[in-house]
Amino acid sequence: MNWVTLDGVIQGPGRPDEDTRNGFAHGGWGVAYSDESTVAKMGDRMGGDRAFLFGRRTCEQLFASWNTRGGPFKDALNSTRKYVASGSPATRLDWPNSTLLHGNVPAAVAEVQGPQEALESIDALSLDGYYLYHAIRADLLRRLGRLDDATAAYSAAIDRTDNATEIRFLNSRIATIRDGVPRAGDAPPRYA
Repeated sequence: MNWVTLDGVIQGPGRPDEDTRNGFAHGGWGVAYSDESTVAKMGDRMGGDRAFLFGRRTCEQLFASWNTRGGPFKDALNSTRKYVASGSPATRLDWPNSTLLHGNVPAAVAEVQGPQEALESIDALSLDGYYLYHAIRADLLRRLGRLDDATAAYSAAIDRTDNATEIRFLNSRIATIRDGVPRAGDAPPRYA
């Protein structure tokens, strides 16, 4: 379950100091909209035969928050399998049942379930405005051999970022598809 405002704000719903990047001063906005039925539903969804995919920052914040509070969320989160994406292989995971995904994170996510299953999970999110959503989709589509779709997804990612380094990287992925030159470590395309 994610909290998102009608104008697309997903940042810092839990507490005032949760995520103050770029001067964001409205943290904790989601708490006022929680009620007993929301808490019960979240508790139901956190346990059982599930796994979570977190970024490093989110994982660290959740661990620090819920393990100090205790209660049913702590137990559910501690017992559930967690996959944590990080750019650094040296990232330390203090949370039980956590597995580090690093390097080519989209490929690492795909390795957990396979690229088709990962693509279906990513597509269910429908986060069209976020460039990383499109970049992850593009990598999965590329691995599935859907090269025209992958090129379109890389282009969509480029259209949604101003970061020059990211744009260069994404353009290099498009060039790799166009020129048919695989990068070291790329899985061969699979055709359905």
